[in-house]
Amino acid sequence: MLCLKSEYLFITIILALGRGFDLFYCLKCVGVPVTGIDYIIGFLHIQVFVMKLTIMRLTALTQQDRTDLGKIWPERDIAQLEASLNESHRLYAARFNDRLLAALQLEISGIHGKVHHLTVREATKRRGVGQYLLEETMQQNPSLNDWWIADDGSDDQRIRAAFMQACGFRAQVDGWVK
Repeated sequence: MLCLKSEYLFITIILALGRGFDLFYCLKCVGVPVTGIDYIIGFLHIQVFVMKLTIMRLTALTQQDRTDLGKIWPERDIAQLEASLNESHRLYAARFNDRLLAALQLEISGIHGKVHHLTVREATKRRGVGQYLLEETMQQNPSLNDWWIADDGSDDQRIRAAFMQACGFRAQVDGWVK
């Protein structure tokens, strides 16, 4: 059995929930036997931080949100964007550790949803954040039956095509539909 005697022992585990990992698996990976987990959690100073990527509709922006959105969309006027938000013009973002990593704008017209400016911060690309943002946005708007994503020309078209196909969309002349 692993002997943990130091009162200064801190184990920090950062997880993205929903990716198949759980607390017991992670503690086991760092050498804590499953039978000793309850004992260790109860009697030692162990900090476990579980940080989840959260997809949320933003209706009012904090100063940190404005700063993060400025990094996501450096060419956009964030104050103008914030002023335009309402029930038919929505803003969704992926938040991790109190920072926005990706965002999209959703325009709603009846049962139709149009996604504009789906963008992931450069340092976070290729980690599933964009796909999770898109999937959760769609799930949070179940009344929308038709989805269209604008081809705004902001990304390499081959990369965009692969991404959109992975999300279940098919190409059209001016965008992607599902």
